[in-house]
Amino acid sequence: MDIIQLLQGQLGEGVIDQLAGNVGESKETTQAAANGIFSALLNGINKNISQEGGGNALLSALDKDHDGSILDNIGDLLSGNTQAANPNTLNAGGILQHVLGGNQSNVVDAISKMTGMDSSKAMQMLMTLAPMVLGTLGKLKSQPNVGGSGLLDLITKTTQTNNQQNAHAGIFEKLLDSDGDGSVMDDILNMGAKSLLGGLFKS
Repeated sequence: MDIIQLLQGQLGEGVIDQLAGNVGESKETTQAAANGIFSALLNGINKNISQEGGGNALLSALDKDHDGSILDNIGDLLSGNTQAANPNTLNAGGILQHVLGGNQSNVVDAISKMTGMDSSKAMQMLMTLAPMVLGTLGKLKSQPNVGGSGLLDLITKTTQTNNQQNAHAGIFEKLLDSDGDGSVMDDILNMGAKSLLGGLFKS
């Protein structure tokens, strides 16, 4: 089981069309940005759960706020028409603060440079997809063959595999661990937007 593939599976043809229309970009660019966002958020989550108490904090948040019910209608989620009894379920700003912390703008800049997408559009997609990622994790946790400890192992395994197999995804691991000296962003620029677009689209 691969969480990246599960997330990509949520974005079928019609969903990608809707998301592309929302941001005014091509399907290919939108898909590439979505894949980059999934990689960035999973790297952030994996970094958090590797710290003391981080795993329990994530599991607690999933139990309280992210049961996966928002995935029942992805179209409504993307259009902003989803209603949730618990406002934290859709609180993208809160999710991103917990997952990415002070690296949020760096991730947006990286997605923008990787895909050629305007940073405001990359931010819009990040805000839209963050609740979906947490919802997917919550739904996975509720499966009898996964559970809490199984989910934490799966997050780490998926993130490590994705980073090893896709250098473009591995950029986010470096970015979230960097000291802000700009070297990672230089790497992104040196790799070239077209190369990164292709790599993210194929992942």
